[in-house]
Amino acid sequence: MKYIFNSLGSNYSLSFVLHALLYFFITPPKEATLQELDQHIQKLYPDFELGPYYFYKGRDALEFVLTAYNLAADEPVLTQAFTCHALEAAIRRAGGVPAYVDIEPRCMNPTLKTLEKAYALNNTARVVIIQHTLGVPAEIKKIRKWCTDHKVLLIEDLAQAVGGVTADGELLGTNADAIIFSFGRDKIIDAYSGGACLFRKKPPGFSNENYHTVTSTTFKRDHLYPLLTYLIRASYPIGVGKVLAYLAKVFHIIQSPIKARFEYTTALPSSLAALAARQFTQLDTQLLHRKTIAQVYFEKLSQYCPVKWEQLELGSNLRFPICVENPDQLLKFLVKKNIYIGDRWYRQPVDSGSLQYFSKYRAGSCPGAEKLAAEIVNLPTHQNITEADAARISAAVIEYLE
Repeated sequence: MKYIFNSLGSNYSLSFVLHALLYFFITPPKEATLQELDQHIQKLYPDFELGPYYFYKGRDALEFVLTAYNLAADEPVLTQAFTCHALEAAIRRAGGVPAYVDIEPRCMNPTLKTLEKAYALNNTARVVIIQHTLGVPAEIKKIRKWCTDHKVLLIEDLAQAVGGVTADGELLGTNADAIIFSFGRDKIIDAYSGGACLFRKKPPGFSNENYHTVTSTTFKRDHLYPLLTYLIRASYPIGVGKVLAYLAKVFHIIQSPIKARFEYTTALPSSLAALAARQFTQLDTQLLHRKTIAQVYFEKLSQYCPVKWEQLELGSNLRFPICVENPDQLLKFLVKKNIYIGDRWYRQPVDSGSLQYFSKYRAGSCPGAEKLAAEIVNLPTHQNITEADAARISAAVIEYLE
């Protein structure tokens, strides 16, 4: 029986793996590679006048944007609960303080209502970040108008949502003052690591002074991750993959993507930029596949899904959400069916995985996010999931729940 994974390099084809290995030995030319990546991003967002700027991590891109907007020391930044700790890390590195916005029941993102409530407690905030969780579009048109009325800058984080659209067909990000991309593991554009940002208008007093570079030899290990995970997945049925995965973690070859290698903004090496560019060429095909798989899940599990199909149809469908009681018990049951999807997003309102980083989030402040974190399970939609796989996963979920 086929072994199914949520992540573990599941976005990588054999061709991608071979290119990553090639770039381990031969570094592609920086200028030509970045120009190619520029073309992909600028084709999507031609109305943004500054950027793209490229970074080793998506959090670096966010820190760069906040610094460019002259974030004051301890200034609140409105950002949703039910998120990754990397966003908080970027805000704090830029000198700000995250002011968490709750989400409503059966919703993945802040709404105008929850945003207004958070702003009432943090009315000196000049920036709001919207992340379109799991690729589900937020009500961005309403939020854009609110930001304009309150003279608040809108940053759209597209790490999980590249290619998603609004109800009137505009690309997510189109309404933002600045856009953040992440090319990290298990994102829509997955180059193992990387990030980028765009500005609609050049911020007053803008400077490149926080745009650091690091020697490319620092990143050599990154190119082994696609090959290693490919071998792990391929050899899991015979037991070798389990051993490889264990050894990779013990020897820190595979580390948490939440862990920061550098505590300052770091430029993207050309080798990872080349991998990101390859992923952009497959974006339309990927989005169509993810929507097809999400539709299979929704047809069978709609009663457990916190999102309406009308929203999913517009989004990137990075993962398919369902809400259940005792999700850990369901995940243990699925392991017996050779379905390994335990890395759910998110297990805490501000999740740092096994690293258990300190967070500014305070228990009880965002009950909607806490409830969702206690119930959510994410089902895979990546390229290695067929419609038959999605039907099999759905049947296993139904078997456990009913």
